[in-house]
Amino acid sequence: MSMHIEGSPTPIKELLIEATFAKNRAIRDSVTRIDLGVLGSVAERLSDKGRIDAQEWAITALVTQDNKLLLSNQEVMGDSSSVTPELRVRVFMNKRNLPRRFWQDRFIATLIHNHPVELPPSPKDLGYIFLEDSDPSATTAVFIASPGWKTVIFRGAKTPQLTNLQSAIQQALWIDLTQQALNSVVNRETNSEHFRLLEMEAQRALIMSLSREYDLRVYGCPIRENIAIQDNLFQPSRT
Repeated sequence: MSMHIEGSPTPIKELLIEATFAKNRAIRDSVTRIDLGVLGSVAERLSDKGRIDAQEWAITALVTQDNKLLLSNQEVMGDSSSVTPELRVRVFMNKRNLPRRFWQDRFIATLIHNHPVELPPSPKDLGYIFLEDSDPSATTAVFIASPGWKTVIFRGAKTPQLTNLQSAIQQALWIDLTQQALNSVVNRETNSEHFRLLEMEAQRALIMSLSREYDLRVYGCPIRENIAIQDNLFQPSRT
């Protein structure tokens, strides 16, 4: 594992590899700043592309059994649900009595993808990070690049592990909560620009609530910066 100077940002490559095989896939408690490195540059590229064609694009980062981080060379149109079925991960059912690194040949570290409009991670984006270790689709972190912001979310020591069905139920609940929050403030005089701002605020409030309830570790920074800071989630401006 690479070393970094005490007090300096921790490289995201190091954290993704470490957390993939850590207990509960949890990031270590001491991390307050993350150097996004090459993955940050990839996120910027996807963000720029999405602003031009108004589409979502995704690239997968995988962790191998021997602690390598591999980036896909293919950009797939769509969000995480579009990418995951395309992955070729070999699962070794006869090795489940061994440590997790021997369960598969590769593990999904994160699915880097953009939001073409200024929105934080959605309930759907969060679904894979909550999946139990035994699910081949489980991810170590969420990485979203919107037009103005990069957001990275890791699991904590107390983040629950859910089955695919449980995760889907939770996502539906979170979507409903967000919609209820929107319905309480939207009226017939709300224009599209104001609606987008309210939607952003509702999703931001949901992320912060879930981070407190489920021990999620949220990091963020402006899109052209590359050091993500803990609890630094994009704050919409009403100016």
